[in-house]
Amino acid sequence: YADTVSNEINSNIKRIGGDKDTIRYWAKFYYTNPYRFGNIALTEKSLRGDKCALTYLVQFVENEEPSMLNIWNWVEDGRDFLVRYMKHKQIIGGDKRKWSNGSVNSNYRMIRAFFNFVSHNVEGYPMGILNKMPFAKSETITETFTPLEMVKVKQFMEDYADGEEWCWFIPILHTLLETGCRVSEVCSLRINNLEPIERKISIIGKGKKKRFLYLK
Repeated sequence: YADTVSNEINSNIKRIGGDKDTIRYWAKFYYTNPYRFGNIALTEKSLRGDKCALTYLVQFVENEEPSMLNIWNWVEDGRDFLVRYMKHKQIIGGDKRKWSNGSVNSNYRMIRAFFNFVSHNVEGYPMGILNKMPFAKSETITETFTPLEMVKVKQFMEDYADGEEWCWFIPILHTLLETGCRVSEVCSLRINNLEPIERKISIIGKGKKKRFLYLK
């Protein structure tokens, strides 16, 4: 009984919290810090995207559910709240327009990565509180293949996935189809391009422009 009371007191203290227990505090730290893990610097474009996503989120929380400014309230209620937030953006809209499924997924990935970052920097904060949420994806456009051709490609991948002749090529083909990357981009991928904490892959395209592919 004493342990239960103690745990409840500690939980309530965290929920009351201070400035360092707010998403406003951690969001600013997050999008102004290019070195989040190790010595790898994020691009200005990536930081701007994170700032935009988190600014929208903080504004909504302040106006609609101020209690969710506290990061500890997200541990139990964050998933349900995020669903309400995304529905609002798709039904009511953002500053300019209603969000598409693609916008929802893009913002979800950035918010999820943000809370995973918080878990690495706040003692006792659980990891992965927003992982694997079922938001609908944008429909993949495959104009280069007819439906019959896609069936043939999928059958080829199934038939030769374990064969010695083509087993090396199947993962490359799968990556090409799933990401829409150029052949040269996929062939130039290296293990250093993978950022497992933020669940994304950095791609260097034409003109050495850097962009990110986000993993499920």
